[in-house]
Amino acid sequence: EIINFLEIFTAKPEEVATRWDEIVDERKLEHILPDRKIFVAVGEHKIALDERKLIAQTLGEGEEDKSAISSSAPSMSDEQADKIQKLVEEFKTDKEELIEALKSGTVDSNVIQRLIDLLEQSSDVTEIAQTEKTKQEDDTTKQARTSEERYRDVLPDVDIINKSEKDVSLAFQDLSSDDTMTKARAAAWILKQDTEKVVTNAFGVICSDLPVRTRKLAAVVIAKMGNKAIDLFLNRINAGMSGTILKEFLDVADLFLENPNLLSKLSEIIMNGPSDAVIVCFHFIRKMTGKNVNPIILDLFDRVSGKMKIEVLSLIVEKKINEAVPSLIESIKPVKIWEKDDNIQLQAQICKSLGMLKAYEAEDILLKIASVPKPWTMIKPKPESIRVSAIWALKQLPKSDRIDSLLEKSKKSKSVAIRKVAGG
Repeated sequence: EIINFLEIFTAKPEEVATRWDEIVDERKLEHILPDRKIFVAVGEHKIALDERKLIAQTLGEGEEDKSAISSSAPSMSDEQADKIQKLVEEFKTDKEELIEALKSGTVDSNVIQRLIDLLEQSSDVTEIAQTEKTKQEDDTTKQARTSEERYRDVLPDVDIINKSEKDVSLAFQDLSSDDTMTKARAAAWILKQDTEKVVTNAFGVICSDLPVRTRKLAAVVIAKMGNKAIDLFLNRINAGMSGTILKEFLDVADLFLENPNLLSKLSEIIMNGPSDAVIVCFHFIRKMTGKNVNPIILDLFDRVSGKMKIEVLSLIVEKKINEAVPSLIESIKPVKIWEKDDNIQLQAQICKSLGMLKAYEAEDILLKIASVPKPWTMIKPKPESIRVSAIWALKQLPKSDRIDSLLEKSKKSKSVAIRKVAGG
């Protein structure tokens, strides 16, 4: 703010006198009180005040007030002269405050130089600034000389410096830099380092609470180093880890899709990992393409329960995994009348899924479910919702005499839902 004021201060009075208030607002001079705003420079300069002009000189230490009324200006009253005298005295105070700030050494050297340029008319300020610069340079030289004396008899150990400069962890810290070039250079440098050291540090970054962008970049470095680095990294992952760490790993696992060991690691998590990591693993697998992921999905179907099982079932249908048919058939087999028939909603969904998969091998079980068993078989009838789904599924399969016969019987059922799905 004071620099802005001083820049205005050095302008010609006629350039600012008529729009002083506008300039104050533009430059946002909030802490310099209005009665301190005055144009004074070395030598004689004009001061604008109520359309009158006054000749003034800058007051220095020990100087007397030599301000005088210009012969070309109208005479001023004592009150106006006192006002000018007060303004000049206040400027002198401000000038002394600035000098004290410079003496304190708290002002940056670049700012000092700028103030010198602005106040080059004032020799005392310039001398102080230059003295301060010289003092700072002397302190630096003195400090360097003291260091030389302290270590004069000590043999240098360059290896320590070299080792610290090759600390891989420091380079990984640079992956969090806001500067793109710094991150790029750090990544390029890491790629040239020892693989095991890189993997160790990358693991700490990836399985952390750092931003996902930084963790992804660490994973990219491992991926670029090749399968050896990826294998070393995957060997560090195990299903016994916490759900949080495994989820952090799964955030970046897509960068290792080309590595054949990734699938076995995902299978391990699905079969033995904590439930929250299993859910994340499912969403990760859902994005994967190719049939090599199908066995993992089947394992997942066997592991999960409830709503999650229905979601995995929909993925089986989506990917047309017909290898799941035997397991699905087993899940909907009729039970004896003294046995409990669980998961009604899931069974109904499985029947529909078998139809969508065009699983002709499921025809027998679907016919049994859709029909009402004879009393002497001791088979418990399936709930209506399951029978309706079974009939719908049979209509999706290749036509057969048995299916047509069932549909005709179902059209005469007492159940409206069954008659409707059968086409009656």
